[in-house]
Amino acid sequence: MSLERSTSPNPTERTSLLSDTASTISSRDDVEQSSLKQRRTPIPTGQLGGKVSMHSIIINAEGHLWPYINQFVNDIGVSDGNPRNVGFYSGLIESVFACGEVCSIFMLSRLSDRIGRRPVLLPSALGIAVFTALFGLSSSFTMMLTLRVCAGLLAGATPIVHSIVSELTDDTNNALVVPLYGLITPIGFAIGPLIGGTLEHAATKYPNVFGYELFRKYPYFLPSFVPCCMAIVGVTFGYFFLKETLPSLVKSKKRLERQRSSSSISSENSTLYGATEHIRDSTEETAADEEPDSKPKGITELIRDPSIRAIMASGTFLMFLYTSSDVIFSLYCFTAVEDGGVGLPPEKIGYAFSVAGLIAMLMQLCITPWVLRTFDKAKVYHFCMCSFPLVFALMGCLNPLAQTGYSEINKTLHPTTTGLLYAAIAILLLLARVCVMAFPISMMLVKQTADKHSLATANGLVQVAMTLARAFCPTISSSVFAYSTSHNILGGHFWVVVMVFISLVGVWQSTKIARVTKTKEQL
Repeated sequence: MSLERSTSPNPTERTSLLSDTASTISSRDDVEQSSLKQRRTPIPTGQLGGKVSMHSIIINAEGHLWPYINQFVNDIGVSDGNPRNVGFYSGLIESVFACGEVCSIFMLSRLSDRIGRRPVLLPSALGIAVFTALFGLSSSFTMMLTLRVCAGLLAGATPIVHSIVSELTDDTNNALVVPLYGLITPIGFAIGPLIGGTLEHAATKYPNVFGYELFRKYPYFLPSFVPCCMAIVGVTFGYFFLKETLPSLVKSKKRLERQRSSSSISSENSTLYGATEHIRDSTEETAADEEPDSKPKGITELIRDPSIRAIMASGTFLMFLYTSSDVIFSLYCFTAVEDGGVGLPPEKIGYAFSVAGLIAMLMQLCITPWVLRTFDKAKVYHFCMCSFPLVFALMGCLNPLAQTGYSEINKTLHPTTTGLLYAAIAILLLLARVCVMAFPISMMLVKQTADKHSLATANGLVQVAMTLARAFCPTISSSVFAYSTSHNILGGHFWVVVMVFISLVGVWQSTKIARVTKTKEQL
């Protein structure tokens, strides 16, 4: 009898079992709901495509110049026929673009925080395209400077692109979207130099295809016109696919859509379940709308934030060193071996920059997502900064390597020396592109620090700091290089000492970010 009672549960025991079963089912539901919450937010591909097209326009406006800008300046005649003076004037050309950008960044950023992203970004991108094409028609140094300043003023819309990325992403898809966003720069810097190096003097190199009088009279128009055409295509794509992301405008649009939906639903007979769901959703959305809208923080308030200050200071060194590496490398390759350089033609310089862009693209695609998921962002940023001292030290070894197999009579390199030189350049470019990861990480750190109502302004402040560095960097770095080679200081390698020292200061500055920013989660 006792056995029968033990195998036949009484009503109380049945109730307990049912309760446990219900609890188990409820727990499973909670787990499933929690899993759904952690599921990655879908990526708006059309939106990101429009943003990519906008950012690539700004990148191509710079990248296509690098292979031939020194030769262009030399052909204009402003350097008095002395190749050693080219660096100073080509540095000015690159600096005035950034100066124009500095003057307009904050104004355009604040304007986009008020009227929206699209009304500011699209006209700016179209203007950059026009001034880029006109640059190839320059017949004087003054005209070159003027056109680059105008393009730079419109390039001040760069922080708006960063803000769009931040507004389209969240913590669930940052590790994927940010590296994809970081791909824009290396892709642009791969395509731009390839266009510039291949199409300069196209009428001479490809007379059967481009042997027109226009291209003979203006040998640098074609490499400027092609990026312009690409930019117009990008603006067209952005016009149709880039939607507004400014939170206040998006909220207003949703409110109007909800009001229309409420009117439509209230005029129809709904089931009890549907009506209940509608009431619940409306209550939640109304509560969200009733939250007071925070006004964007002012400049002074943002600068008081130690995290913003640290990102601005470190971003200044990041941009200065990154731009210096490209400026000096371009000038270094253009300068003859006997004058302290490597002596590569513009076409080869363009290929080198294109290879560098491809290396950076592969790193962003294959390595950066894993790095962001595995390591702390501030520490990765610091690691990227640590690559700069090695970059400039290795770059200084290229000329001594070239001199080992250089014939002053024939002005040529021994084949073995040429192979070793290209191998060293490949290693240099690989090392230099490690620091590319620091740029999207900087954007992520700004997003963690600034509130959404001041995001574009905070990005604008950081971009101003970076652009100020880029404004002075080409003139300073190219002048130091020219002074070192023309006066033969330390065998023409005094610039290496200067750049390594600045790099070490930048490494020290990057350590402050880890101390002041709140980087708790790892992507």
